[in-house]
Amino acid sequence: NATVNLTGTVTPGFSTNWTTSGFGTITAPGSLSTVYAITPVDISNGYVDIFLATTGICPIAEDSLRVTFIAPSQVDAGPGQAYCKNTLIQLNGMITGVETTGSWSTTGVGSFLSDTTSLTGLYQPGAGDVAAGGVNLILSSAGGFGCPAIRDTLYITFNDIPTAAFTFTNVCQETNMPFTDLSSVSSGTITNWNWNFGDGNTASNTNGNAFTKPYATFGNYTIKLVAVSDSGCISDTVSHPVAVHAMPVADFSMPASVCMPNGPVAFVNNTTIGDNATMTYRWNF
Repeated sequence: NATVNLTGTVTPGFSTNWTTSGFGTITAPGSLSTVYAITPVDISNGYVDIFLATTGICPIAEDSLRVTFIAPSQVDAGPGQAYCKNTLIQLNGMITGVETTGSWSTTGVGSFLSDTTSLTGLYQPGAGDVAAGGVNLILSSAGGFGCPAIRDTLYITFNDIPTAAFTFTNVCQETNMPFTDLSSVSSGTITNWNWNFGDGNTASNTNGNAFTKPYATFGNYTIKLVAVSDSGCISDTVSHPVAVHAMPVADFSMPASVCMPNGPVAFVNNTTIGDNATMTYRWNF
């Protein structure tokens, strides 16, 4: 600081005088309340001693104080970064010096998930932060020892997250099911598509075009897709139920032989299908 405020007390009836070992000046040495002007030499020395003494015919009474100069805290909120819109922001602030405590604040509408005094907490962006394209997070020192609060600002920008989407067509077992990727992202490109086909098989391909996938067993499956952009942003998982229909097994029985013309021949339809689906039939005699 530029000055030190001095306030002394003395037994009534005595005059006083301020003196100093420093290189600065005392504005009103004879006043109990006055100001000492700090010089660069005082700061370089690290301290200054100030004395208050009585004056007059009686023996001198004196008291002193030492003012120690400390550097203000150094505050580092961290470098500006880009985060995905659906990601929590990890804070990594640092406050060094004689005062190492402080607190976070924001110019946005998000919230700090931990106490604002935690230098390494988490920040949850609000919808307004994302809509604005960025938010300022401010780290301030506590301002102890009479030092003013020191602030540093971290600016966060937001990358678009992909939207995962796909179409499909239900098929019979042992038939290739067609898939068409419809995933998109507002800015950048999609670089990876993570598929889970619901039958224990997965795929992480780098091609979002149409493809096919065979299912050996009939049944209902849930297909899941997660898209990843070139900025590392991950979409929400999109899921669709698909049906793989059972193949019918055609079969019939009849007498081994018949004598003509002893009436009609009995044919028995023994066709089966695993998922009990409704079937239609066509005979060719």
